[in-house]
Amino acid sequence: INGCQDKEIVETYDDAVCEAYLACEAGATVEFCSHTGGHLWPVSDDESGEYDATDETWAFFRDHPMP
Repeated sequence: INGCQDKEIVETYDDAVCEAYLACEAGATVEFCSHTGGHLWPVSDDESGEYDATDETWAFFRDHPMP
């Protein structure tokens, strides 16, 4: 993926697995989360602290602004 050299599992949840691909072309990092619990947008609640796709999506766009 994108010329990446390494792969590691970042987080494993009851219903999702998130991987990060590091050392990619142009200094990029590729992150991928696979939700295994059906067809719902993964959102955490305050009690479980599970993966929240909205927060992760915002963090990506915040960290990678358009030129």
